[in-house]
Amino acid sequence: MNRRSDERNYVRASVKLALGDEEELDAEVADHSVEGARLILDSPVKIGTRVRLYLRGDQFGGTVRYCTLDEGRGKYVVGVQMAP
Repeated sequence: MNRRSDERNYVRASVKLALGDEEELDAEVADHSVEGARLILDSPVKIGTRVRLYLRGDQFGGTVRYCTLDEGRGKYVVGVQMAP
């Protein structure tokens, strides 16, 4: 059962993820929708962190809703809920 109200678009794109005003991380977008995005990172991000994603000249703001370790890949899967 899919509880999502919006369609997911599966992509593989590199983005910059800004945490606050200082730290910036490289990330990969696994999928996205109007309401959020699932990112793949090398390091964890604290739940509740406000972030900005930079993709192809566009900027999107949001909040980290989950962060889990994918042990098979040794990477972190991070869910970002986009700001309205």
